[in-house]
Amino acid sequence: MSATFERGAFEAALDEVGSLLGDLWAVDEALKLGNADAVRESGGNPTPYGRVGVDVGRHHGFRYTVFWASPADADGTNGGFPSGGERPGDGAQALVDDLAATGRTWGRGVADSFRSMVQDLVRPVPSSFEDAVQTMRGEVISPLSTQIADNFAHLDSLSDWEGEAADQFIDYFYTQVEASVRNQVFAAEAVCVGLAGSKAIVHLGQHSLMGLVLSAKEAIDQQLQERKSSHEVSGMSTSDLLLLGATFLALAAAIPTGGGSLTLAAGASAAAAATGALLEFGSSQVEDGETTTFEVTTAEETMNQLSDRLTEIRTRVRTHWDQLEDSMGELRGLVAEAESSHLLYPRRPRLMADGDVSPGGWHHESAPR
Repeated sequence: MSATFERGAFEAALDEVGSLLGDLWAVDEALKLGNADAVRESGGNPTPYGRVGVDVGRHHGFRYTVFWASPADADGTNGGFPSGGERPGDGAQALVDDLAATGRTWGRGVADSFRSMVQDLVRPVPSSFEDAVQTMRGEVISPLSTQIADNFAHLDSLSDWEGEAADQFIDYFYTQVEASVRNQVFAAEAVCVGLAGSKAIVHLGQHSLMGLVLSAKEAIDQQLQERKSSHEVSGMSTSDLLLLGATFLALAAAIPTGGGSLTLAAGASAAAAATGALLEFGSSQVEDGETTTFEVTTAEETMNQLSDRLTEIRTRVRTHWDQLEDSMGELRGLVAEAESSHLLYPRRPRLMADGDVSPGGWHHESAPR
């Protein structure tokens, strides 16, 4: 089962799961009251037991006949019927209502426990990562790409300047600025890859959680309908659950790494393409992935299935974080290597001069020698 994640819808669906789960538990407990064998095994005998009708279930309610021992007078008179004008079935209905109340409390507890376990998965807002990418591109990458070009400082007469210091400035600073800017664009795009990859993984986890909760809701509802129809615990409800993953792994594999063999200027374009693909990884898509089955009959089985499937989702999400971290580690290595090789920003030129116009200094060709 697949559905777009929205925090409010997820919380509402989880509350419904808790309510349905508590109802399923209470219904199953009430059904035990109608089991004649269970009554006999408890030490009862047919004489003081009567059959009374009770209303069972809140979501798919039905009328059910249970065995009930009405309190008799001490001398056995009064026909086993309670005194004070109470009807024989009042005690039975009260017990069923108590079971329903206990079930509601238990179901809410299960939902609250599940909610607390997934806060780290549902709290991040995917759009915040995309906003950060747009900020990086708007405030860093775009200015670097458009505002710094050849002859960026309009020093087109540098050839008129001579001397060792002038050569240092020209060779190791001014003419390297444009190349350094392209490498800085790669570094900024690498940050965008990390942000976009994070957005994709958050989507993946949240989408899977939404599918899990909706699968549980569907399975429990099926069981309650079965109880209404058959008045017994039988059969198994099955719901398919999609564990997302394959698409993200393919996208992560496209992140431009490759050690020192990668040209950073070319890598910037590849990183931008990877960022765009990762940003397109949205929860509204039905991504490739493995399908698992949510199978339950009882409330306790449902609770255990929720825990087991949550573990699967966490494991898968953790794998993708590790994959992204490995790729980002390689990108960080490229940036660090570029920095150590003075490719990320120009090295500081040596502008020492022996006097203002010495041959080893920085002087204009028109200056007297």
